[in-house]
Amino acid sequence: MELSIATNFLIERFQDNPLVNTISCMKQTEIDHNKANIYPLVNIDLNQSEVLETVHRFYYIIHIYQQRDSEPRTNLNNKLLNTNMIDNLNETYSIATKLINNVRSYNNDLDIDVVQVTPVEMLKNVSTNLLDGVTFTIVIEAPNTTGC
Repeated sequence: MELSIATNFLIERFQDNPLVNTISCMKQTEIDHNKANIYPLVNIDLNQSEVLETVHRFYYIIHIYQQRDSEPRTNLNNKLLNTNMIDNLNETYSIATKLINNVRSYNNDLDIDVVQVTPVEMLKNVSTNLLDGVTFTIVIEAPNTTGC
């Protein structure tokens, strides 16, 4: 029960973000990077868990992707890039930041707490479909109500 509660807690926080279009829960190696997906795509991958005396601790790896524009752009300034990579990184970083800030300050009846968030890593030109984005690990705790 605690696993479902913790995972649904993260899913609901992402669903509350109007920038997020698709949410999946699978291993990072199984993420569908097809162009048919509606980006930005958030993938929530439960990596491991610990059963402690009073809590369950869940380790999630979060990936957030946006598809890069493949249309050529006129370069009016030599300092401008010919892609929207920075825009994609900015958008996916914004989604990550909103989640992190939200769960850190979230007062909830479920007593879910954030234990740790790793630094957010930038992803550039992922897969054959030119995806950009971010990834980070978040560790959350939910009360251990399973009993003996």
